[in-house]
Amino acid sequence: MRRELVDEIILHLTPRSRFQLFPPARERAAWESLGQEDRDEMRRSADRAAHQAIEPLGAMEYMAYARRGDDVYETNYYKRRNRLCGLILGECALHDGRYMDDIVSLIWAILEESSWVLPQNNRARYAMKPVALPLAVSPDVDRASAQTAADLSWAAQLLKRELEDYTPEIASRIRYEVNRRLFIPLLSKERLELGGAGAAEMAGVISGGLAAALTLEGDEERRLQLVLKCIQLTGRLLDGESADGRIREGVAAWERVAGEIMDVYSMLFAATDRKVMVYDEPEMMDMGNFLLFSHMFRDEFFCPGDRRAQLKFDGGRVYRYALKTCDGLLADLGAYLCHRGEEKPRRDESLMNRIHAAFYKAELEKKFPRQPLPLQDFLPRSGWMMARSQQDSEGGFLLYCKGGVNESGAGFHRDAGDFVLYHNALPVIIDIGQFEGSEFHNLPTVNGVNQSAGWGFGAFDVTARLDRDRAVVSMDLARAYDRESGASTLQRTLMLERNGNYVRLVEAFDLNRPENRVDFHFIFPDKPRLSGQSALIHGVSMSWEAGLSPQIDEIRLTEPYLIQQWGESVFRLTLSVQDNISHDQFTFIFSENE
Repeated sequence: MRRELVDEIILHLTPRSRFQLFPPARERAAWESLGQEDRDEMRRSADRAAHQAIEPLGAMEYMAYARRGDDVYETNYYKRRNRLCGLILGECALHDGRYMDDIVSLIWAILEESSWVLPQNNRARYAMKPVALPLAVSPDVDRASAQTAADLSWAAQLLKRELEDYTPEIASRIRYEVNRRLFIPLLSKERLELGGAGAAEMAGVISGGLAAALTLEGDEERRLQLVLKCIQLTGRLLDGESADGRIREGVAAWERVAGEIMDVYSMLFAATDRKVMVYDEPEMMDMGNFLLFSHMFRDEFFCPGDRRAQLKFDGGRVYRYALKTCDGLLADLGAYLCHRGEEKPRRDESLMNRIHAAFYKAELEKKFPRQPLPLQDFLPRSGWMMARSQQDSEGGFLLYCKGGVNESGAGFHRDAGDFVLYHNALPVIIDIGQFEGSEFHNLPTVNGVNQSAGWGFGAFDVTARLDRDRAVVSMDLARAYDRESGASTLQRTLMLERNGNYVRLVEAFDLNRPENRVDFHFIFPDKPRLSGQSALIHGVSMSWEAGLSPQIDEIRLTEPYLIQQWGESVFRLTLSVQDNISHDQFTFIFSENE
């Protein structure tokens, strides 16, 4: 965030007594504006949550994860919080006190938990296997603990008068527990010690920490320190992401990164009495565009290296993001995703997001669900391109290609230059996501050598040309391979030709070893039918020139997500250069099979 914006936030930050993102339960006009049907649904949800035994969260449940990977603690953990959120919304909807006993009982049970950090994020586990309980005084913070603090803080603000009338001690206990479990760790260390890792974890901590600070901290000087710490962490998080809006953890993490940053900026806007506008920052625009870029059609998203391409997004959250950034296409996508199916809160859905959803529901129901399908786009810093045959249509070809570098570490794939291809919304060439090696992607093996991992290995000199008739992307993949491959040049060019309705792949290479072999790999969702110098699948013919020898191998899948999407097997077509060559060019054509 720019320094001048931070200065404006410091100047205009309102005191806690004036900060109000949501109307408290006693402001009946605001809650009754939701309509009787919506309030009846809140009542039914609260009725289901009321008068139940509180789920156990004891030592045995906590240790079950370290002992055998059992998530019983996490399941019960979120059951408590889901019930509390439903009861609070029910009380806000009806405001007759019928749920207060259950609300206070659940709040107290959560306050009494030994730790709000989930077992898998308890760092003591790594030093004390196989049995690990949280430390009595721990510097650990994770997304779940910060969101718990935020939910309790919103509860204290929404039901301030009701809780005071019921028992004044509950509010002071909330402040005490949030302070020791979240505020002290936030302020005491330059670099926050997160139990979990990654941008999604950090974004949740920032959002939850800011919500708790703005609503709960009564010392205005300390409150400002907490706000500035959250702003500092936001800047650090965004510095670690792609400069053109791409989420490093993939589009599947979009809600947990971009969505949480939107919540942070929404709270800052409200906390400055709507005087400091932060939604038009470039990173907000770019992250919104990244979701549009990644959306292929329906519930399918381009997720290279991920274990699934079918994703369920909170369309309401996407819609609200679009309204903040004034992005009409993204608003259309949010409304479309809302109408794709019934919106069900995730088990870790925050109270803040549930309240937003309640107040935007009527507006979204009136919005026509148009699916926006942009014609083409290019992310220059990431080296990613997408193009389709027809704008706003699932017909014809849809092509994605990714450049970038092969980051090292678990979960990162050696797939610089990989591409996927769909035709009439059916998969032709796919990214399966289960295997990290480039030989399990749509990439060549050069002299028996596959791509390497590390910041020095990747696609370089990535360029794209996008116009009305065609979309072209080109990159040099030679530096994605170790020197022993002998590749001095490995130029990959992909072109979607709209007039001829085909996709062309050109592989040009220079190899410096005395004897050379190149194997081109292509991953198909089903076994293609070979016919001469072509392979047929889903109404598409893939053809190649003479001098290449085909072989089809079955790849068995083990991940449940992948089996659900692709079945138990996918197939790899390997086309091998038969002659010993040092430089050459091979062309592959994907066209409609008449």
